[in-house]
Amino acid sequence: QTYNYREPESYNQLDLTYSRKFANDENKKWTATFQHDFWVNDETENMRFLENFPNEIEQSRLRTNTAEGSRDFLLQSDYTTGVGENGSFEIGLRAETRIIESDFIAEDFQNQAWQVYKGLDNALDYYERIGGAYAQFGQRFEKFNYLLGLRTEYTFVKVDLGNETDYTKEYTRLFPTANLSYQFTEATGVQLSYSRRIRRPRFWQLNPFAGLSDPNQVFVGNPDMDPAYTDRTEFNIIQTWEKLTLNPSFYYSNTNDYFGFYLDQQADGLVLEMPVNLEREQNYGFEVVANYRPNKMFSVNGEFNWFGYDQTGQFEAQNFDFNASAWNSRLSVQYRFLEDFSLQARGNYQSAYEDAISKRQAITYADFGLSKQLLEDKLTLTLNLRNAFDSRWSRSRTELPTFLQERNRAWNVRRWRLSATYQFEQGEGGRLRRARGSIR
Repeated sequence: QTYNYREPESYNQLDLTYSRKFANDENKKWTATFQHDFWVNDETENMRFLENFPNEIEQSRLRTNTAEGSRDFLLQSDYTTGVGENGSFEIGLRAETRIIESDFIAEDFQNQAWQVYKGLDNALDYYERIGGAYAQFGQRFEKFNYLLGLRTEYTFVKVDLGNETDYTKEYTRLFPTANLSYQFTEATGVQLSYSRRIRRPRFWQLNPFAGLSDPNQVFVGNPDMDPAYTDRTEFNIIQTWEKLTLNPSFYYSNTNDYFGFYLDQQADGLVLEMPVNLEREQNYGFEVVANYRPNKMFSVNGEFNWFGYDQTGQFEAQNFDFNASAWNSRLSVQYRFLEDFSLQARGNYQSAYEDAISKRQAITYADFGLSKQLLEDKLTLTLNLRNAFDSRWSRSRTELPTFLQERNRAWNVRRWRLSATYQFEQGEGGRLRRARGSIR
């Protein structure tokens, strides 16, 4: 298989922030923010499949084209004021609009002409509007602090598939939060927190067409997907010594309508993979974060996370009930020398992970970096080496009644990057945002 892929893109981002403090109350502040992201790209694939033995024959030739664009708008207002000597009250409003247009076509070369391949010729328009309001109140005492909050969100989503079925969803949800903390001593503290969260499906999970890089298996989006809702409770302990900090935590979460993947083999042998909502996933585990800094030049940071999970759900005739456990860890070392130089090394390990239909082997990889500060720390030059030993491979095995699949993927091979970052002065309330979908 010969595969050519191109995705040139133009991305633009606009941020406007207005912030005001009040002279009669230093705890009173009002901030208004407007953000606008817009991008366009034209994605093309060209594939040629050859049989080399016993004779050299061109089996097929395919090509695809996807023209996509997105416009995101966000308007947000936040107001904070003090209440009494140690209290604070905050309210805010948020409005978001997102519009995505995607026009795609897939063709194969038959009888000396390009023809539409398996009916993959369609346009998709995605509209999303979100309105939210929140309020939270917190108070500080000598050793005890608390923060209580409530957010409400209204969401309207419409997926227009041209001549096919349209999908429209409209819902309003409440999201409470609570944080309680107690400081026994300057070195020892605990925190108990609860929150309800929403995870919306990404556009690639909704878009019914995602390319044809593998002729044996095709990923198709599911425009009828619903958001997933998670209730999470966490208990943290923070213990600090002169050179060492330990932060162990215990957590439990319950997610309804969690995202899973359904695989089905068609009569012609083609395997379809599609994201779906499944009934419930419960997670529980233990995590510890440690930081050791013997001097100003040297620091070590480590993380270890063990978690168990219990998944339930069924889609079509496929049962997804499963429970198991897994763990991952990370170790980072940083050494500063000659005042403005910094050397970093990081090792990562993810244990084997399995669900009802597949199992992924363990993954181990390492990254290295060297950076230098210039111009009073405003300019940073960084040289990174990612996946230094080319070991970041995802190796999985999927077993279903009609087929067995073994897949080896290298998401990112060994990669060098040299970058320069200049930090301009930011107005009060300014912040850096990630590009591409950063309004999220």
